[in-house]
Amino acid sequence: MCVETNTPIHIMVVDDHRYIHEVISRVLVGVPDIRIVGQAANGAEAVRLCEETQPDLVLMDVVMPVMDGMQATQILREKYPDLKILILSSFEDHQSVHQLLRRGAVGYITKDSLASDLVNIIRTAMQGRAVFSTNIIKKLISTGADSQVIDKFDLTDREI
Repeated sequence: MCVETNTPIHIMVVDDHRYIHEVISRVLVGVPDIRIVGQAANGAEAVRLCEETQPDLVLMDVVMPVMDGMQATQILREKYPDLKILILSSFEDHQSVHQLLRRGAVGYITKDSLASDLVNIIRTAMQGRAVFSTNIIKKLISTGADSQVIDKFDLTDREI
């Protein structure tokens, strides 16, 4: 896909908080292999805009008005099976994590980890590898995440 060529990774940011859009834009400014091609404030806008912008990866919030990230993730994965969807959320509840992974998300990171390593997170997700914030991995393990969810992402012992 885009990572294997010299073509930039095209991403769409979907979040109802303008501040998150600004933080992501600031972090990615000047990164030559990542380009923001679309921004949406809810899942319905993301579904509509995805056809037009054809992103490689969507950074998706969970709780939004009009259409939430769960529903948008499911619709986008059905329409665009190769699209990578990485969840960005303030919430760490294991049920949301499980549901979103089952709907096709490639990972789940908390918003507090955005600025620290967003570029590597995006590149890793584009390589087809699962991406999780450390606190999310701990929750998955401590809540007894079903092995099918963990196995799906082919995590190494060290990652677990």
